[in-house]
Amino acid sequence: MDLEQLGDIRVVPFLLQVLADPHEIRQVRMHALKWLRDTQFTPEDRPRVAEAILQIASDRSGESLRLHAVCVSINPLEVRIT
Repeated sequence: MDLEQLGDIRVVPFLLQVLADPHEIRQVRMHALKWLRDTQFTPEDRPRVAEAILQIASDRSGESLRLHAVCVSINPLEVRIT
């Protein structure tokens, strides 16, 4: 089943959990990151997505996952930092 095609609001929180799980397979985390990169978010989701991406970019995840997170973070998420 392709969860991303469901359009369910629970997909974003689920994929954020997958992305944040250091025990998850790197390819699965990369897929979640790519999906998050290509998705339009609600204003409520944007801070959570930005936080998850920044966490990946700054932790000890694999080099390719960190690099991809940095590239994704360049794409503006319209998040206000206060």
